Amino acid sequence: MTKQFLEEIENTNKELIRITKRLEQIENKQKEIRIDSVQGSSTSYPYIKHSMVVEGNLQNNTKLKNLRQRYKKMLRQKQYKCEKLLLQFEYELNNVKDAEIRSILTDKYIDGMSWIDIMFKYEYNSEDVPRKKIERFFKKNEKILKVSGNVRLKCVTMLVSKKVIVHIHGLAHNYHSIAW
Repeated sequence: MTKQFLEEIENTNKELIRITKRLEQIENKQKEIRIDSVQGSSTSYPYIKHSMVVEGNLQNNTKLKNLRQRYKKMLRQKQYKCEKLLLQFEYELNNVKDAEIRSILTDKYIDGMSWIDIMFKYEYNSEDVPRKKIERFFKKNEKILKVSGNVRLKCVTMLVSKKVIVHIHGLAHNYHSIAW
């Protein structure tokens, strides 16, 4: 687990939120109702002129429809990417021995809490305390990775009899309910 990997999770979550908000804006544009007043007269004698209120939905614009479809596709792709990253994060989180580090990592990079929120949650005196603990954790892991010959993370998936086998660090782990 590297800091770049965790930042990628955090940025992907932010991207998901941004795309969702943009999609909501596009869908709200399509629901606009226009109201206007016109003048007219009755169809029979006496032809008296009077004002009438006309209201209706805007016509579905094909550009907005296409844009909405593209954003929905983008949203599905980002959700898929985020699910894969979270799956890898949870697997790698099991290898972290310190429970406090595990919970701080989850709070910061998955739940999106700020360092100040984490400080209050764990009753630290300063927001630097959890941040420094995470920095020390990454420095310690860098040394371990350098000793083991700069091992890179690999994620290979295979579908075998309705089970997904994910190979990370050369270890196999089975997942039954994941749709790839």
